[in-house]
Amino acid sequence: HGLCRRALAAWFSDNVCEVASYGPLAEAPAGTDLVELFLENEAVIGASRFAQSFPSATVRPASSCDRIHWSRDDNVRAAAADSNYVPHIADHKEHCVLQVAGQQTLQSESAEDDDEAREAGDEVSEGILELQLGPDRTGDMIPVSLVLRSGSSGGTGARLWSGGTLLAEWLLRADPSVGLIVKGADVLELGAGAAALPSIAAMRLGARRVLATDTVQQVVSLMRRNLAANAKTVDVEVKDWLAAGRRRPREEDQFDIVLFADGIYTERGALLLADAAMSLLRPAGALIGALPDLRAGISSFEEDLRARGFAASEVPLDKELVNAASRPHLDMKAAGLVAGGSVEGYRLLIWRRVDEEQQNLMMRRRGKARAPRRGPGSRGAAHGPQQQ
Repeated sequence: HGLCRRALAAWFSDNVCEVASYGPLAEAPAGTDLVELFLENEAVIGASRFAQSFPSATVRPASSCDRIHWSRDDNVRAAAADSNYVPHIADHKEHCVLQVAGQQTLQSESAEDDDEAREAGDEVSEGILELQLGPDRTGDMIPVSLVLRSGSSGGTGARLWSGGTLLAEWLLRADPSVGLIVKGADVLELGAGAAALPSIAAMRLGARRVLATDTVQQVVSLMRRNLAANAKTVDVEVKDWLAAGRRRPREEDQFDIVLFADGIYTERGALLLADAAMSLLRPAGALIGALPDLRAGISSFEEDLRARGFAASEVPLDKELVNAASRPHLDMKAAGLVAGGSVEGYRLLIWRRVDEEQQNLMMRRRGKARAPRRGPGSRGAAHGPQQQ
């Protein structure tokens, strides 16, 4: 369909989810160019959306294990033994295989091998982005130096996104009237990406502990380099949202503040994020997120939190905050290292649990009966169609 290799990967990253790896299918029928993509999640939704955008394409989840030619022997053996096997790639997270019949052969690329990518014509380049956060409430500016990736091998998380910049700048300027006290708090960032700016801001504000996480090992490796240079006391780890949401929370595993920005791309991903956040947030804690408008999964995420007894308050975006958060994204030197739309297209929301009386009042105002309380990993009937 005339889509070059990078354009196809970018389409899935923008409309479905992150592409872990892609390349030509070795055993394609004569006269057909088959391309397989290893997606982070949502292969079925991805197939549906791609088919709607490109009606003449043939898109389907891979159904035959003999078409998985990933280099890891353990994955190949497991696939051979189980036709329903989902390969674990790079960071041992769940991935799905998607085969796309198109009109242009995509050249092979390994997400872990920069040399192969360059030979294939897709330059994977690291760049250094110098920026300043703030001023904070004391009037100080915070110099930050980030190593980011503009090539597709780093995925979406290897770039700086508008939501992360916005959330970091707001944290540094947050008015005491919002009731958010970062100093002395335990702070977690989910889906921090390589930049992890909100985590850097939380550390600067005196948090007792800051843990920056992402679901992709490659991104976490890049994040670790950046935090070592800008915020050495911030802890870093890979965090599996599915596992975190299913685990029974312990006090020592929970946080006073959970942050996220630009972490929602799909319906299922939105619910996994909600599960993980609720499991990892202390009962009196605050969940703070920067949400872009018009992205899949946003409404499901907000509705899910309401059903769990959380109320959201929206933070007004004043001109000073918008201008500060927009600076890195207007820098021509940062081309390819930054992503996301205009900061003005985002909302900043703070969620907190409400008591029974407040929740009943909220439900009556919406003309609904109060939804029963549910555990972090459970799903009510209201989400049945979305899961399907």
